[in-house]
Amino acid sequence: MNGKLLFVASLSARQRLAERGVLIGRAVFYGLILFVFSRLWDAVLEGEPIPGVEAHQLVWYLAITEWIVLSGPPLHSEVEDEVRRGDLVYRLARPVSYPVVKLAEGLGDLLVRLCSLGVVGVVVALVITGRLPAEPARMLWLVPLGVGAGVLAMVMHFTIGLTSFWLHDCRPIYWVWQKAAFLLGGLLLPLPLYPPWLRAIAEASPLSALLYGPGSLALGLDTAGIWMVLVRQLAWLAVAVVGLAWLFRRGVARLEIGGG
Repeated sequence: MNGKLLFVASLSARQRLAERGVLIGRAVFYGLILFVFSRLWDAVLEGEPIPGVEAHQLVWYLAITEWIVLSGPPLHSEVEDEVRRGDLVYRLARPVSYPVVKLAEGLGDLLVRLCSLGVVGVVVALVITGRLPAEPARMLWLVPLGVGAGVLAMVMHFTIGLTSFWLHDCRPIYWVWQKAAFLLGGLLLPLPLYPPWLRAIAEASPLSALLYGPGSLALGLDTAGIWMVLVRQLAWLAVAVVGLAWLFRRGVARLEIGGG
């Protein structure tokens, strides 16, 4: 079983590596985002500095959060397409569970995106700022934090895609989720800069573990804080997997009741 899933993940990774034009386009877009916002923050902080936050830290913070966002494979749209076309019915007959195979495919895609964009993000952020936000050994924690955030986002995207069993078009739900992730996750600004009431809501949601948690490495997150982010990611991942399994069973039951 594990060998089959590794094969599925590696096949997906090779397919994504073959799409060089897509990889290059995503990397260029990522670099442009970092450049534009670095210039914006230089202008803003020059006029009104933020206590305890420097411009180079904000560049690295955005490099991390955008890295995670841009690395997420669009599983929601893939699942929706398979439900619409009826391909899901045929995949249910296979010996390996559909969600497990689909997540293995997504994992291969995710790892390719994380690796390729990670190199771009480090190079561009170094060129813009001229320095790391923390010592190199601490920055290595970005690997498990980024993978944890990517897997959590992937499971949530898969769950959103399963709503197409009922809605046939999951894009509105995805748009709401995406905007909530940008706001409550702290995509552009760290949560400590939020009003207290909004920060409390954000920290109580899984979205802060998704973006702000890894991004806070750029703001001087200590070792205890790093472990706390990892624990929160694992806890929310467990909740997300349970929710995905429940929704998938309900969706399959709906298919069977409706005659496929």
